[in-house]
Formats: sequence, structure tokens, C-alpha cells
Amino acid sequence: TIAKDFYLLNKLARFVDKKFTSLAHYEIAMQALAWTNHLAAQLDFRTEAEHLTLFRRHFEGTDYVSFPEPVLATQRVLVETYAAGEPATEEFLMSHSPKTRDILAEKGLNAYLKMMLHDNFLHGDLHPGNILVDSQTDPKNPKVTLIDVGLCMKLTKADGEKCGMLLGSFVHWKPEMCVDALVAMGHTQKYVDN
Repeated sequence: TIAKDFYLLNKLARFVDKKFTSLAHYEIAMQALAWTNHLAAQLDFRTEAEHLTLFRRHFEGTDYVSFPEPVLATQRVLVETYAAGEPATEEFLMSHSPKTRDILAEKGLNAYLKMMLHDNFLHGDLHPGNILVDSQTDPKNPKVTLIDVGLCMKLTKADGEKCGMLLGSFVHWKPEMCVDALVAMGHTQKYVDN
């Protein structure tokens, strides 16, 4: 079913590309193909197992976030170790003390910055359902586990440096640095007028 959907979507995108030449600068056919290729990778659970292994290696020795361990991975099946916790929904987080929420925010920020600035490899689907918080085992130090790592993004070293420069501009309150970072990011975008 998904293969048929991809085929139809790409055929429609090619038709639109040819029929509506005024939309040529959007490269709809190329975008549709890139999107379907990206989604197709999600259909192979071995990719998610590889991502889990990579994240576990990257975060080995840290105490602020963990990832399940893949036990068995085939194209259609992924078995991983159990991760205790509740999804980090707003209601769940608000049921905790401000101090606990601060601890969780710090852990989340540390994890995200490490992914982006150190590892250049981002979890691409971070939403409350993929962030599990176990505050029962140790209420003073809740455990955070990130799951569902099928969608990931690999940043180039240059992209990571630009992201670091942008974040640094916020930390140091340097608007010129922020502009420089945004302009540098724009140079890699096809339709940005620098």
C-alpha cells in the first residue's frame, strides 16, 4: 500500500512539475522523491536499530538521558529493551514540582545540545510521546529515555558550527553574531536571497 502511495505521489508530482511550469522553482518532483525516500527508510526497522546503537554509544557515560537497547532487528520487526516511564506531556510534567521540572528541562537541553553541537546527529521526532520520564524510581533525579529514533538527521560539521554560532549569539546577547549565523545558514539554502 505504501509503495503504491509513493508511486502515485511521485507520478502526480512529475505531472505538476511538467504541467505548471510557473512552479518549476519549487522542484516539486525532486521534493516528492526526496520525501518518499526519507519515509521509505522508516519502513526498515534495521535503520532504527542502527540509530539506537549510535545514540547509545554517543550518550554512554552520561546520566541525563538514555536509549533502549536493540535486541533483535529485521526489516519488519524491532525488539528493544523496555523503557519505564510516562510520556512527557504537559499534564504529566505539571504534576511535578518546579524543581523536578527544572531538572528535566536541564536534562533535555543537555541531550539536545549534545546531539546538535557535539555529535551532529539529531533525533528527528522529539515530541512528548517519544520522551519517557521515570520519576518513580528516584523522584529527586528522574530518568529520561528517548525512544522512536527512526527519524534522525545527520548534520555536517559546518551545519553544526553554524547552529553553535546561532545559539552562542543568544547566550551572549550578540545580535551581529545572530545575523552572521543566519546569513551563513542562508548561503546553503537554494532559494534564499543573501
